[in-house]
Amino acid sequence: MRAAYIGNFSPYHTEVGVADALERTGWPVARYHLKSLGQERFLCRGYELVLTTTPHLLPDEFWAGLKARGAVLVAHYFDWIWGLQNRGSAYGATLPLFDLTLSTDGFDSKEYEERGVRRLYFPQGINPKWHFAVSGGPECDVAFIGNGNGERSGLFDRLRKRYDFRHYGQHNEARGPARNPLVAGAKVMLCTSYRNDVPGYWSNRVYQDLAGGGFVLHAEVEGLERYFKPGVHLDTWADEGELFEKIDYYLSNPRTREQIARAGHREVMKKHTWCTRAEEMWEIFRELGWCPTPT
Repeated sequence: MRAAYIGNFSPYHTEVGVADALERTGWPVARYHLKSLGQERFLCRGYELVLTTTPHLLPDEFWAGLKARGAVLVAHYFDWIWGLQNRGSAYGATLPLFDLTLSTDGFDSKEYEERGVRRLYFPQGINPKWHFAVSGGPECDVAFIGNGNGERSGLFDRLRKRYDFRHYGQHNEARGPARNPLVAGAKVMLCTSYRNDVPGYWSNRVYQDLAGGGFVLHAEVEGLERYFKPGVHLDTWADEGELFEKIDYYLSNPRTREQIARAGHREVMKKHTWCTRAEEMWEIFRELGWCPTPT
């Protein structure tokens, strides 16, 4: 099968890890950076499967042209679509042209089905070349990596009043391996998502902070326990009062905290790398009849 991947192949973009993992399964994937894509030339190259993270950034005529030439089109989104700003309307118009959409935005596919989109829930992963445990780093009680949008802003203010709290990642200082020392220096990694009320949706910082060897506290989200067991691989809280109680507990019990962090690290490195996801993706395509043999 001749396969191509269209995306943003800049340093530390997720597409790089996915494409690397697909190739390690024995599936050669031609990489095309969106900004330099020659659409007419691409149409003539006869790819049988085209994977992309940017369906909404190329014209429908381009995708229709690939379909007319017999290509299978697969959209792969790493972050939440429906319900976040205008992403549902921005992405939804193009996705019916695709044979499959893989996304992380919760277990419920109803919004997709109503728009005629075939969609499967497909979790995040980590690239072990970038995310791994290290020693040292700026020491603090609690840290968070990412933006402070939504309800997080007020929470961060209250955390600063109680703990030595650090907020990283607002200026791209925590991309790729630069994240690892920040995780290593924090006793507790806070991993709340933009919203925590969507069953099956949580940020990829859960995977990345566990891979960095961090002790992760995440808000309770239905489905997270299918992948990481609370109290074994990480821990969760139901409300802000319980969050502070658990931070206090784990700061006072370093042995328990470190034991959970080690177990979480082992779990994510064993089951949630992009190599594992690539094998799962290949199996999906094989079951749909797009690939004649398994890896």
